[in-house]
Amino acid sequence: MVYQFIVNKNEFTVCVRSSGEFTTDRLIQDIIHQIGSNEKVHLIKHLMLHEAIDRSFEFAIQDKSLWLITLDADLVIKKDFFDIYSKIANSMRNREIESHAMTVDRLFMKYRSAGNRLYRVDSLPLLRNLLVKTKNDIRPEGSMLNEAVKLGYKLKPTNDVVAMHDFFQFSRDLFRK
Repeated sequence: MVYQFIVNKNEFTVCVRSSGEFTTDRLIQDIIHQIGSNEKVHLIKHLMLHEAIDRSFEFAIQDKSLWLITLDADLVIKKDFFDIYSKIANSMRNREIESHAMTVDRLFMKYRSAGNRLYRVDSLPLLRNLLVKTKNDIRPEGSMLNEAVKLGYKLKPTNDVVAMHDFFQFSRDLFRK
């Protein structure tokens, strides 16, 4: 059975975080192709991770979107990437503020969550405050979300696969990470 999900593409902001990955331009092109517009697609380059996270939150709030998708530039998205995230957005309950889908990971040769998240934009002011507290952690985004869970918010993991991770990177990029 095929389900049709009704989501207005204008309700989404997509932010790509890049530190010069080979796949950055292709990822941006694929996102624009799937969404049909570059109006709410933003490239964030060469910032510390906590700064890139905060900048993506700023873009989503400025864009007046309902949803924010954040991606690392080392992903190659599937052709139904946006449909999958639309389905996830439609399924999220009120206290669920973030969802992370799966990738096929080249280095670990398994499915794992890597570099892609869906945020509920109305939760971003809270998350920005928590990010200030976790910005010096090794994984500031994960720490920020753990703090939100302690406050009673929920995260929604999903087994949906949306991308390949690190498959088309230069070896020097992989080594650099």
